[in-house]
Parts: sequence; C-alpha cells; structure tokens
Amino acid sequence: MLEGEIVIDKDEKLEAMTGAINRLAHDYNNFLAAVEGYTELILRETPSASQTASDLGEIKTVCDKMAALNKKLLSFARRKSPLTEEINLCELIDQNASYFSKKCQNHIFKVSKNDVFLKGSSDQITELISHLLENACLFSPEKSEIELGCSYEGKNPFLFVRDHGPGFPDNPVRFFYPYETTKSERLGLGLSCAYGIAMRHKAFFRIIKTSEHNEIRTVFEADNG
Repeated sequence: MLEGEIVIDKDEKLEAMTGAINRLAHDYNNFLAAVEGYTELILRETPSASQTASDLGEIKTVCDKMAALNKKLLSFARRKSPLTEEINLCELIDQNASYFSKKCQNHIFKVSKNDVFLKGSSDQITELISHLLENACLFSPEKSEIELGCSYEGKNPFLFVRDHGPGFPDNPVRFFYPYETTKSERLGLGLSCAYGIAMRHKAFFRIIKTSEHNEIRTVFEADNG
C-alpha cells in the first residue's frame, strides 16, 4: 500500500546554491593548490626526520582532505552535462556489484534488475548509486535488506534503492541541500552530490514510502541523451 510519494525535481533554492558553490569551489581550489604547492616545496628542503617535516606532513594531509571535500562540492554544483555513452544499467550494476556490496556490508544486499538503457556517464551513475546506498545503509537496521534495482516507468528508465529504515521526515528536499544532512555529525554531502548528478542527467527523484519499505527512485527522461 502506498502511503506517500514526493517528487524532487529542480528546486529554486538548490539551483541558486549550485551557481554560488561552483564559483566559490573553483576559487577555493586555486588557494588550496597554492598552499599544497608551497608545502611540497618546503618539504623538499626540510630534513625528513625533523619536527618541521612532520608538521608539514600534517598540512599535506589536511590539504588532501580539503581537496576531497571540494571535489564533492564541485560534483554537486557542476552544471555541464556529462559526456554521454550508452549505458545498460543492468550491466553497470553487475560490473560494480562487489563495490556496492561492500557499501552494504552490514546489511543484506539484494539486486533486482532488468536490461535498462539510458545515456550518460557510467562513472557518475555509479557514484550516484553509491551515495544513495550509503544513505540507505546509514539509517537501516543492521542485517536488514537493502535493495538496488532498475526498470522502466512507461518509457522512462529508472533505478531505485529500497531500505527498511524510518524514511525521510516531512519536506525531504532540504536533505539534498549541502550540509543540511541526514547524518547526526552534519558532515553529509552524499545526497547533494546525488542531486547534482541527477540534474546533469535530466533526472529527478521520486521518494516513495510504503508500509513495507522506503524507496528513492531516480527517474530519467525517456530520451535523456
């Protein structure tokens, strides 16, 4: 029985964020590159066993973490459409089954799929699935079932992730905003990145709650290339 269904398509607040974050992230990346570059130059002139070298190593470690964070921000904010290739979602899921299964290592990972075709970037679609699985696992009881699959709504290809957690509260769109996170430590960017990838692929999210499970369905246009 269907209890609730919410569609998350282009959101005005999210669209405004993408432009601002895109500009800031590129500037941030330039400054970060300078810090990392000068740190590397000083390291070359510093005895490896010294305290200074150890301190500089800590700066490099932090720079790497900041670069990874910036990459996620750009993944959310990037507006350019991906290079398109013909993708069979069934084959993509099979090829990455081990990777996806590790994401769900504390749960029962189930795959339900058919041959489903769309155009886009296989790397980005893999990343999108990864973010959705990570979110599902975070809020589902251990040893509960996480299901990944793909099919069609009429002529529209879609992929889905189902879980048995509590589901989203009211107004779930806000959890796709950067730092408005479902994680208690407020470090989440996964759903924001998933949103950015979906928009670049001319897709939207359908959030479905039934008496048996919760589902985030990513629905692509019938001709999304």
